[in-house]
Order: sequence, then structure tokens, then C-alpha cells
Amino acid sequence: QAAMLLGAGRATKDDVLDFDAGIVLVKKTGDAVKKGDTLATLHTTSENKIAAAEAQCLSAYNISPDAPEKVPLVYKILN
Repeated sequence: QAAMLLGAGRATKDDVLDFDAGIVLVKKTGDAVKKGDTLATLHTTSENKIAAAEAQCLSAYNISPDAPEKVPLVYKILN
């Protein structure tokens, strides 16, 4: 959702993509963080899109003193 707000995705089929827009995740699930650490870098060519995308991106993080439960990447292999 945050990347779409920056212009890297489309909300409707008529929206124009910004090929310079996107998000680089610096901290991922389970990474230790401290105050002042960069969580992600947002890229866009439209300065007025940053605030909403930043809020959306920050809402996706849940910072806790406890490590998150490990979730398997593969649940089942189908043959």
C-alpha cells in the first residue's frame, strides 16, 4: 500500500506508474532496532506523496522488546 501511494503501484488501471518510486526495506522481521535506526527508505518523484506513504509504512511495523515467533517460509510441498 505504501509503495502504491508513492507511485510504484496502481490503485486503478488508469493510474500512471512512477518507475523511480519504491521502498527499500532496511529492517526486516526479527531484526534488532534502536531509536534512530532507519527502517525503510522511500523513493518517489512527488514530495507530496511522502507523508501518507511514510504513515502507511510505519503502521506496518510492530516494534517490541520480544523477538517475533519464527514463521516457516514453506508450509507444505505439493507433489
